Amino acid sequence: MKTIRETVHDVIAERVIPWIERDGISKLILPEQITPDDCIKEPRCDRYCPPGHREHDMAIGLTGRTVFCIENKAFVFTPGRIVLLPGGTSHMSAYKTWYRSTYFDPEWPNLILGMMVYPFGVRVQVVHIVVKDDAVESTSPYMLLGRHFSRLISDLLEEVRSRPPHYAEIGRCILMEFMHRCLRAEAANPTVDITFIPPHRRAHPRNLAESGSRRTLTDRGAGRKKTGKPSKTDSVKDLPMYVQVAQDFIHANYYTQIGMNDIAHAAHMSVDYFGRHFKASTGVTPIQYLLNVRMEAARELILTDLKVSDIARMVGIEDPYYFSRVFRRANGLPPLQYRRKMAKVTPTGPPPENPRNNPF
Repeated sequence: MKTIRETVHDVIAERVIPWIERDGISKLILPEQITPDDCIKEPRCDRYCPPGHREHDMAIGLTGRTVFCIENKAFVFTPGRIVLLPGGTSHMSAYKTWYRSTYFDPEWPNLILGMMVYPFGVRVQVVHIVVKDDAVESTSPYMLLGRHFSRLISDLLEEVRSRPPHYAEIGRCILMEFMHRCLRAEAANPTVDITFIPPHRRAHPRNLAESGSRRTLTDRGAGRKKTGKPSKTDSVKDLPMYVQVAQDFIHANYYTQIGMNDIAHAAHMSVDYFGRHFKASTGVTPIQYLLNVRMEAARELILTDLKVSDIARMVGIEDPYYFSRVFRRANGLPPLQYRRKMAKVTPTGPPPENPRNNPF
């Protein structure tokens, strides 16, 4: 029986790569390039999309006509349509309820393939819009390791934004390399995976409310404390240049063993002077800012099947016990309890009714 990772592997090889070979990057779009023709007219999305994560993200339409809110625009994904989401872009489902699933059927309508890029790999997840139930169902995400993904997605973003000569050809090559490296990349935890369940053995998301696995979008932030977490506005132009340089250095190297000396050196300042002025500008010390960035990444990674000790190392903390203490202080729950609360796995059950296609 195929795992979700193997099924996604087949989808990339048999669908996504042929689409790129045929269309290049002509169907790739940035949030600022979305026009009214790319969006639905009614019903209008009247909810505010929260600030996005700092990592770059890429979403690819697989089947159907899927509506997703991007910067408060109700964008319509069609098969082969790609949206490149730079770090900080606000985006979320236009639907009310969110489920996590242990299955993935590549033939179901209204599927999006999401790829969030970290400095150490790419987080892969499939999202299924269930229009009939006004809900979103997603597979539990998994990690593919490799430091080349971050470089490739940054290069692709630069090509698409600046559009230098031959950007279309170069962009196509970068995107093809990204996908082929996904096929070749090593899974972060190959011994633990989620089973792909054939259609006749699946449970429809509509039945999940009875199992207690239902959660709303407002639940996704439950148990999280406000601890000066870096926000989208941390790097605004009125911050001193040395603070912006230090923040950029932290976000580019938080997964390595960096400390106060390294951050101050990157800003070309003495440690004591830098520490005082960084806190005066941001309200937190450089080390607290570093921990906040690490916890921001850890909150996403904890929803995967990775071990807590592996997640700790991925975000630059060698001691898993120290990581657990910091995570609990930042989120109000220990890592495993947070995982159980935020990523409940749905049970299998009777055959589902086939959901209708998105009417938009």
